[in-house]
Amino acid sequence: MLRFVLSRLYMEFIVNGIAAWKIWPPIFRNMIYNLCGIKSKAWRIKANCYFITNQQVFGEGVYINNGCKFCGPVVLEDNVTIAMDVMFAAISHLVGDSNKRAGKETVDKITVGCGTWIGTRAVILPGVKIGKGCVIAAGSVVTENCEDNGLYAGVPAVLKKKLDATDILSRTTSALV
Repeated sequence: MLRFVLSRLYMEFIVNGIAAWKIWPPIFRNMIYNLCGIKSKAWRIKANCYFITNQQVFGEGVYINNGCKFCGPVVLEDNVTIAMDVMFAAISHLVGDSNKRAGKETVDKITVGCGTWIGTRAVILPGVKIGKGCVIAAGSVVTENCEDNGLYAGVPAVLKKKLDATDILSRTTSALV
């Protein structure tokens, strides 16, 4: 029990306290997160993000804006962009009996594919796998997996449109040749 309390204090003080301050440049913040067990190659993690655990993996070129919440294991592959106040809720509960409806805690990793963009105040629920190149609209609640290159919106989020899967860089390069 003491070990659990000390680890929570450590996370709260170092990760959610010192590292979350606005005064630090992003490179320093990223360094602290890595020292605390969050595996990050992120380009930028802005201030006031909150981590329940250190079970996150952030790929190269990842951008995480202010105020995002990471509850449980989350993998953000390369070049993912996260807007403000996005919630990654990989921790939940089973439904208990009428004496206590929040039953046994469950954990199911969230994975976000390369190049995806998640809009402000979206909520991503446990076990969701978002494909490569997706756009998740602001305020959406993602309850199920999302296929590659789709625009998803709503509560719950549903596929609104298939997006062009052609790489913009290769289109630009071929136009110059």
